[in-house]
Amino acid sequence: MKEIVNSHFSDFQFISDNSGDRILTLTTDEQPDVILLGNLASSTEKNEVCRKLKNSELTRHIPLLVFPGIQIISNNDDRNQIIEGDAEKKADIILTTPLTPNELCSHIRALLRLKNAENKLLYQENILEEAILKRTETLQRELVEYKRKLDEISRSEAEYKQMVQASNDAIFLIYNKKFEIINKKFQEMFRVTPQHVCRQEFDFKELVVPANRCIFAQRLQKLETGEKQSLKFEYTALSGDNTEMEVEASVCTIKYKDGIAIQGVIRDITERKNLERQLRHSQKIEAISRLAGGIAHDFNNILAIIQGYTELSLDEFETGSIMHRNLTHILSASDRAKDLVNQILTFSRQHEEERQEIQLSRIIDETLRILQPMIPNSIEIRQHIDMDDGIVLANPTQIRQVLMNLCSNAAHAMRDTGGLLEVTLRRTDYDSEKILGNLEVCPGSFTKLIVRDTGHGMTPDIVERIFDPYFTTKAAGEGNGMGLAVIHGIIKNHGGEITVYSELGKGTIFTLYLPEIAENPRSFHSSDRITGGNERILFIDDERMITYMHREVLERLGYQVVSISNSIEALDLFSSDPEIFDLVITDQSMPGLTGIELAKQILKIRPDIPVILCTGYSETVTRQDALKIGIKEFIIKPIIKREIAGVIRKVLDMHSNKKEE
Repeated sequence: MKEIVNSHFSDFQFISDNSGDRILTLTTDEQPDVILLGNLASSTEKNEVCRKLKNSELTRHIPLLVFPGIQIISNNDDRNQIIEGDAEKKADIILTTPLTPNELCSHIRALLRLKNAENKLLYQENILEEAILKRTETLQRELVEYKRKLDEISRSEAEYKQMVQASNDAIFLIYNKKFEIINKKFQEMFRVTPQHVCRQEFDFKELVVPANRCIFAQRLQKLETGEKQSLKFEYTALSGDNTEMEVEASVCTIKYKDGIAIQGVIRDITERKNLERQLRHSQKIEAISRLAGGIAHDFNNILAIIQGYTELSLDEFETGSIMHRNLTHILSASDRAKDLVNQILTFSRQHEEERQEIQLSRIIDETLRILQPMIPNSIEIRQHIDMDDGIVLANPTQIRQVLMNLCSNAAHAMRDTGGLLEVTLRRTDYDSEKILGNLEVCPGSFTKLIVRDTGHGMTPDIVERIFDPYFTTKAAGEGNGMGLAVIHGIIKNHGGEITVYSELGKGTIFTLYLPEIAENPRSFHSSDRITGGNERILFIDDERMITYMHREVLERLGYQVVSISNSIEALDLFSSDPEIFDLVITDQSMPGLTGIELAKQILKIRPDIPVILCTGYSETVTRQDALKIGIKEFIIKPIIKREIAGVIRKVLDMHSNKKEE
């Protein structure tokens, strides 16, 4: 047997034994490539060895050939059965007839090929298992990473939604021409619900005023096609209840689902726009006021000449004569012109006027005179002034502003139908005025100003909001809703109160309460005697006609006057001999040195000299500025003879009394 195998398989090592137990031991230890199991002591032992070899984990993989033995075949190729039964059927190959050596070797080669094939298959299986294992591990890692990223995306999406919902701006997302997302601010701003907006048939243009819809649609179309354009723009939006508002939109395209979506942020800028309009309005008013101030300054100089020479001419004619009467009319007309210019100057002043004792009846008369040409003839104006000297501590400009605003609003309410505008002024006490019981004012005497119209009136809900900032019942372009809010603030700041009563079809009544102070100080009346003197006065004004006129007026009053039209020459003259003058009167607006600069230089040379500053208009100096540097009086031009005579005498007498002390 060994020799047969070795002759055909010289490269193999042959191990043999005839004991079943040792065969099992050798096979387990040596791990041969092929097991050839021939006849043993008994068929039982042979069956047992075969069974154990195939049942053992260590040997079951080794190819097993069971055969009965080797027989030299004769020429007639006669073969005889040697093994009977099926005890060996666990083997890989079971032969029941004797074999020739070549046949045995063929079977062995077949087993070896089977063994190699099994080994290759096993190797490939191992490689496949390793590959599957590695791929499985990779997939598991990828699955873990995917889940992690999915969790991150979920968290990011939740955070994004939370951020979007918490935003103070309206945020939306449009996909396939349909709203996909709108936040709470969008719902609040446009007064819509997601169910209403997020419908396929809903069109964004419904939230845009008709005038802007075409431009808005073009912008969205250009954005969808990728055409370059500004991503931020402003337009007028329209809410669900048809309320218009100014908004600023920022839009862009983003990848969303399987396509491109439009994402936008909308901010309500209505208040900002109102403030910008107010700023532009203020700038226009400031420009107009500067122009008006300059014109008023020149006009005041002209009025000063007209009034001055008219007063001088009056002294030449007897009272009651035609010339005296004509000149009196000229002087009266110039007085009215002076009041008008003073009103223009009041509204054109850049500096805030301090509160002062003012007579409301005079303020009302002046203001209504200015308003009269601006109010249609279909509106009748009536005044009911029951008091001549009710005095309040107030800012004159602000009080005029209050009255003009209230009267303008009243005229606006009656512009279509006409009607009656009544302005009433009277005193009242805290105890006698029941309406004051609920108002935040201190007890005492009040000046009560009533502005009543017979216009269309207001409903109670409008009356409740009438003093709210930006609230207005006027159409766009007719007002910004700040007037009454400002009026309310002015009256409250003056320690007063304002009330309103209105009924539809019956008109509106505004009632203002301002705390009253002591009686009006004594003013100069036409019956007062004009007092002059003999002091020496230095008068400076760059208008030669004014210097000539005032010199003649003052000389007629007995004063010794030196008039100069150049401020630098006046300073040189005063410096040469400061003690010869008792008083200096100077204009403010002059080339070279202004009046206040000249006064400073003069007071440096002689601190005790009284100085009076006159001005037709100045945005750089106020009464407070003048008094602060030592100027004794501040007079607004044009100056009538009676006024300048009284001021000069007052200043000189005060200076004389101070010297005696």
